[in-house]
Amino acid sequence: MEDLRLAMILMALLSMVSFFTTVLLMRNWWPRMVDAAAATLVILIGVYVRLVWGQLWIVKWIPLSSVIVLANWFPIFLGALAGTFWVRMQKETFFRRLPIQVLLIAAAVGSEIYVIPAKPPECGNEWIERATLFPWRICLQTTPHTCSAAAAATILTSLDIEANEQDMAVLCLTRRGTTWLGLYHGLSVRLAGTPYKAEFFECDVEDLDEHIKDHPVLLCCELTDEVSRDYPEYQEVDGWIPGVQHSVVLFARIKTSYFLGDPSQKQPEVWEEQDLARLWTGRGLRIVPR
Repeated sequence: MEDLRLAMILMALLSMVSFFTTVLLMRNWWPRMVDAAAATLVILIGVYVRLVWGQLWIVKWIPLSSVIVLANWFPIFLGALAGTFWVRMQKETFFRRLPIQVLLIAAAVGSEIYVIPAKPPECGNEWIERATLFPWRICLQTTPHTCSAAAAATILTSLDIEANEQDMAVLCLTRRGTTWLGLYHGLSVRLAGTPYKAEFFECDVEDLDEHIKDHPVLLCCELTDEVSRDYPEYQEVDGWIPGVQHSVVLFARIKTSYFLGDPSQKQPEVWEEQDLARLWTGRGLRIVPR
């Protein structure tokens, strides 16, 4: 995954630039000004975590397969914070300043390598094959954590692009589940050099027809505690787990019925509009022309 390695190198360089720029700017500041800058950086990190980190809208600003790394700004913030500590402790010896620097460097490095699993789940290669009444192949998940990887393989197969659950688990950076930015990475890498690209969307059930008119879409679903309480059959019969997000693939709608591939089910699914309203979060990923 060369794109991720290059992105990590870039972020490392930016963190060093952040450190040295901070040191140069603050070297003549009063101690209280440096303290205020450090407090401001901590607040900015909190704002970043709350409003930016892992959010889907960031893809609109960084439409690259490596967005999962490029949108991780912890190294830049931590580089600046390390610079403030370096200046604030400038009267101390080098060895007295070293421990806090080592801790901040370790945190920055950890935030970068965290997104890349050391060992992705080991997957099988099970499919529901096409049938007369259901002309789509569906990749089944063979581990508890790879519904998104299997759904991505299903999407790619519908475009006649070879894919399987194991390959997509690696490319989607699946660990104990798959983040949306990891899913975007996997699909973007496999769609490179094709006429297609992946794109996130949000809409209501009534507007889904517009998104599935050309290609299947991946839907992010979740059984809430309220729906589980009012409709226990989703959990008791279909195996949904309250509070756990789950990816399915929507192929088409015929009249009031929606034809889906659920990676956790051994048969194709047919949902009604009320099922979508209860289970779908309103977010998804679609395939569009470049």
